[in-house]
Amino acid sequence: MDNKDIMDIYYASLIHDIGMAGYMSNYSIIDIHYRKDLKMKHCKLGSEIIEELPLSPNISKYILYHHENLIGSGPFGLKGGMKYP
Repeated sequence: MDNKDIMDIYYASLIHDIGMAGYMSNYSIIDIHYRKDLKMKHCKLGSEIIEELPLSPNISKYILYHHENLIGSGPFGLKGGMKYP
């Protein structure tokens, strides 16, 4: 992993929940994190917001998949060694 990858992960970690802004008026933070449909939506919205900015495309990808788990119980169902699409 090179320095650029480390910085992309760092920036993504700072803004990974930016997509919650689109749902905060209707749902609580607890709802967003525990309802699978809202988890997927806020990840997707956050990723779309970041895609419009002049940042590394990896940051958008990290935001999109930040709720995935090794056992595949995340909103997109990615498991352990699976590569992001």
